[in-house]
This record gives sequence, structure tokens and C-alpha cells, in this order.
Amino acid sequence: AKGCSSTRVWAIVAASVMHEFPQEVADFAILIDAAKMPWPYALALNVLGSLGAVIGAVVAYQVQVSPSTHGFFLSVAAGLFTYTSLTELARTFMHNVRSLHDAIWRCCAF
Repeated sequence: AKGCSSTRVWAIVAASVMHEFPQEVADFAILIDAAKMPWPYALALNVLGSLGAVIGAVVAYQVQVSPSTHGFFLSVAAGLFTYTSLTELARTFMHNVRSLHDAIWRCCAF
């Protein structure tokens, strides 16, 4: 965004907010429903988790890094998301599989 006009930067910010807002609402709902947290505690944890991403974005914007370092951090982040999805989400996703065909179909859809 360093080389973008302010209009484009604000468009990126708006797109990011519209992308993240439903995810944050879903996270909040999971913390309240599945984790049985009181809503003030769930809200505080959700905001704290979101601030980590904002702080990371500000630091990444301010620090000059080489393209290979940038690629390294993106690869680590992608690996963490993949690991989480395969170890935590897939277990729930594959619950009540009735047949091999059903398992293959769910894996392809996942």
C-alpha cells in the first residue's frame, strides 16, 4: 500500500473490514456458545486477538524486509492456518462419516 493512492488504500481497508467482520462475529459467537464464556470476556479476547493482526500489519508496513523474508512469513502463516484447519476443523468436519464415498466427498469439499 506504500505505492498506492489514498483512495485505493481506503478501498483496501474497506474490503478488509468487510472480509473480517463476519469472521469476528462468528468467533465471538463460538466463544460465547461453544466455550461458554461470558460475553464481556469473549469480547475482550476477540478484540485482543484482532489487535494482534493490526499490530502485525503496522509493523510489517513500517519495517523494510526483503521479498524472501516477506515470503517466509507468509509461508509460516499459511502453514499455521493449514495445520489448524487439518487438526481442529477437519475432525469436526469429518464427524458422522457414513461411507468412503461420503468421506471423499467431504475431503474434496473441505
